Amino acid sequence: MKKYAIMLLGCCVSLLLWNCKGKGSDGSSDAENALAERMGLNAVPKVDKFVVVTAEKTPVLREPAKGSAKLVNCMEDMESDMADSRMQWSDEKVPKGYSNNDWDRYAGTVLAVLGEEGDYYKVSVRDREWCDIESGYVLKSDTEEMMPEAVTAEWIETSAEQAWMPTVVKKEGKYKGLVIRVEVNELWGEETLWVGVLKDGAIYYPEGFYGFISGGGTEGLEFHPDGFADGLDIMFIYPKSVSKVNEYGDVISLDPAKLTDEQIEQILEELGKRPTEYVGCEYSFPMTEGKSALFWLKK
Repeated sequence: MKKYAIMLLGCCVSLLLWNCKGKGSDGSSDAENALAERMGLNAVPKVDKFVVVTAEKTPVLREPAKGSAKLVNCMEDMESDMADSRMQWSDEKVPKGYSNNDWDRYAGTVLAVLGEEGDYYKVSVRDREWCDIESGYVLKSDTEEMMPEAVTAEWIETSAEQAWMPTVVKKEGKYKGLVIRVEVNELWGEETLWVGVLKDGAIYYPEGFYGFISGGGTEGLEFHPDGFADGLDIMFIYPKSVSKVNEYGDVISLDPAKLTDEQIEQILEELGKRPTEYVGCEYSFPMTEGKSALFWLKK
């Protein structure tokens, strides 16, 4: 009996080792971990708790105390998409020709919790484009805990298709876990490139791999690490051979699915030279209206 028990134990250990082959301690594949490390994500930001706003709206406060200054959008007094705006606290000076607008978080908004203090959660509020304030406080009683579901390659592809956001997710090979997507702003005629890695059930976008791109190139990818054209930080210009047209025929953008391995290698090599202080962390919350939430967290 003892002999058979030892044989059975040996089989179980062998099966366990086979299942773990090519996996990191966090369950990610060796390829995904290698890719993350190459993109400067040796350690990705971790969020242990998320909350969703359940009150009709809740202000974001500077301090965890009633009556504290709250986060506002200080906006130029003009009815135009060109109006200047910036985020600040309600007790800061308002420039002439500007007005403060409440930036309360409404029901259904998901927030990443960075800490707790008494009756308040400390939450992330920074945004890569429009808010350089790191964090603020919201009342716990205005929220309830909510955990994300694991992001999958299929989820990324489905959400991208619904939003007409050209996307490719590498599911095998040395680029396994690589996510390349393009966000098109038709109003401004801008294309924003997002290059990230699918890891631990979330997508992580290093700050240096996020920025504007533009069509009009002739051959290959033309990189411009120091900015290009009208002061915009254009990361690279791509040729027509890797572009696509939307179903209405009025929007042309980069098609990540047409990028060759050589071009992907160029992107990783060139954009890897750009500094990354923050990481865009995208999580899936299918039970909310937005379906997902993105937080810019410090490395």
